[in-house]
Amino acid sequence: MDTSIQVSNTLTETSETSAPSSFVEQYATTTYVSTTTLRNRHKGDYPVDIVERSSIPIASTSEPRIKVLLKGPEGLATVGDGVEVDLGRDDGFKVRWGRDLEQTKSGKKEGKFVWSGTILPGQEVDLVSEWDVKAPVDAGWRIKSE
Repeated sequence: MDTSIQVSNTLTETSETSAPSSFVEQYATTTYVSTTTLRNRHKGDYPVDIVERSSIPIASTSEPRIKVLLKGPEGLATVGDGVEVDLGRDDGFKVRWGRDLEQTKSGKKEGKFVWSGTILPGQEVDLVSEWDVKAPVDAGWRIKSE
């Protein structure tokens, strides 16, 4: 743990509900945006290697009408476990499914992914993930924290 690395997290959500219809079930779509901001407060030549673990919720198999769609980081949803996604970021951060950089099994199935990169002294990095949860309005779903 490096006390010169400042970490802050925010989670925002916005919701939309489809119009009622006698032919189609009414759905609510909630978009979540999670932002982790990391700042290297070291002075001088002291870059810090970062491994940041993130996750998205996974829809329950007991309620198949609830869907979770990963929208960002871009490209992560289309790759399998252990495949590193180069996001083309100026700061060089990459992302992959898994629990940590070595143990990548079941990351996608469990919704767990890992950011990795280096933060230079005085640099601030935002790691943003975004997902939608689409569910019938009568489903009564909620996000549970581990």
